[in-house]
Amino acid sequence: MEKNESMKQEALDFLKQHVIAVVATTDEDHKPNAATVLYHIDDDMNLFFMTRKQTRKYANIRRNGRIAVVVGTGDGPGTIQAEGEASVIEDGLEKFFAEVKENKMLKELYYGPFLLLPGADLAVVRIRLDWMRYLHLNTDTQTEEYYRIIG
Repeated sequence: MEKNESMKQEALDFLKQHVIAVVATTDEDHKPNAATVLYHIDDDMNLFFMTRKQTRKYANIRRNGRIAVVVGTGDGPGTIQAEGEASVIEDGLEKFFAEVKENKMLKELYYGPFLLLPGADLAVVRIRLDWMRYLHLNTDTQTEEYYRIIG
């Protein structure tokens, strides 16, 4: 599958229309861990999410930054599958809160405990995506098309 630059903007638009993703990490014994997160994506295809420092995903990312991401699980005609390098942004909490406040979809979801307890042992994770595949389901023609967007 060749990389498809023309679909990159459509994939970015798809990611901006969603706010829920599943991220997958592995622990020190290479056992998988998947978790649902609320995310924000920037125009450079960096994906950000917030997590508590006591979680398995946080410990796993600190140990091994490789991560997989899926967006679009069952809520429409398409999905993004991606991989990248995750890192904790030590001073990213205020910027993340500012981005969340500007994202209408995130504001409408239940983000209460995180927003009410700023600084309560939270961390922001940035994923620099280095591989992405976009599955576009065409409901008119009943066909599915895969596009490699990154990597």
